[in-house]
Amino acid sequence: SQVQASRLALARAILASPRLLLVDRALDDLDPMARERICNVLFAPNAPWTLVVVSERDDVLMRCGARHGLGEPEIWTERAVHFSKAPGNEAGGSPLVGDGAEGR
Repeated sequence: SQVQASRLALARAILASPRLLLVDRALDDLDPMARERICNVLFAPNAPWTLVVVSERDDVLMRCGARHGLGEPEIWTERAVHFSKAPGNEAGGSPLVGDGAEGR
């Protein structure tokens, strides 16, 4: 099933400990318990990756420290991208964090 494929893809990505982890709606169709367990790993403060999440789920969006809306402002609360820096990537360059206010 699509849900099982998403879970497998997420597990493989997490086990690889990438520097950049892109999660595009892979959490949206998971059952709440599985989504909670996976989010605990993805959003862990000491995770070794920079995380970019695209989701339409409020419980996922609530974990995002910053959001950047896509599309029309009225749907910004429904779709967001979360950017967080991996530990040790704080210095130099422009920040990866959007506050959702761009274009308003």
